[in-house]
Amino acid sequence: MASKHWTKQKERGSLLGIKFLFFLHRMFGDFIFKIGLYPVIWYFYLTGKTARKASKEYLNHLAKIVSSNKKLTSYQHFMQFAEAILDKLSSWTENSNVTVKVLEPELWQQVRELDSGAIFLGAHLGNLDACRNQSSDIMGGKLNALMFTEHASKFVGLVKQLSSEFEQQIISVSSVGPDTAMLLQEKLANKEHIFILADRIPQEDSVKLTKQMFLGVTAEFGNGPFVLASILKAPVYFISALKFEDEYHLHIKQLETSLLVSRKERTKAINQAISEYASWLEKQCEKAPLQWYNFYPFWQATSKNK
Repeated sequence: MASKHWTKQKERGSLLGIKFLFFLHRMFGDFIFKIGLYPVIWYFYLTGKTARKASKEYLNHLAKIVSSNKKLTSYQHFMQFAEAILDKLSSWTENSNVTVKVLEPELWQQVRELDSGAIFLGAHLGNLDACRNQSSDIMGGKLNALMFTEHASKFVGLVKQLSSEFEQQIISVSSVGPDTAMLLQEKLANKEHIFILADRIPQEDSVKLTKQMFLGVTAEFGNGPFVLASILKAPVYFISALKFEDEYHLHIKQLETSLLVSRKERTKAINQAISEYASWLEKQCEKAPLQWYNFYPFWQATSKNK
């Protein structure tokens, strides 16, 4: 039986449980927090069949292209995700002490000198929230995240309680229509930036997909973020914030394929852009194997068509 689409799967866990773990960390530090975390992660690992299966599939594909003496497990993947959630929450508190190392400074200078805002395409990868205190200085403008918030309402609700700024930096959508495009165009004109996750396929049956090789296997990526970037005529960059030791490394890469093309040439340009994105995402997964938190059957749609 096919798994439910990711937008239809209920958010697991209680807000009270997340608050309790966050309280443990703030009051007693890492050691006590991790003691409380282990049974929680074991529960989600044992009961989360879809997420566990997706994690194993991802790690198996990754192992075939990355040589390593250390075998990575889905349980480690779950633990890393839990710690990332803690970092996300900490990033939105006033006393956040998350350290960010900014890489590719020449590209960031390029972004700051733009006449308008830019579109940043990312993934469920690392923790871009860690950079939010420095985003205006680094990027030269506010970073707005286009988010499907219904699926993560409990987590979003908690972050809103921690910081009033969070809601001001979120554009909540269930689908992107003309009104959303106009709003995004206005923000770009005001030199504000837009962040879009491009590693999940929207629910609509009419959505167009492009097949690309990813981790040695054919996968499908949604065209939507790239079509939107083409319509908005904004510069496009890939972005990630991966954690190494106790600091996050903020990476940026400019999309080499121009999306400023005619309608006739748009399909070809989008295919090339998605190929670039898949290659970039693969390299990010190689750098930080346990930091891609897309716990859904990523290759499922492709497999059903075989």
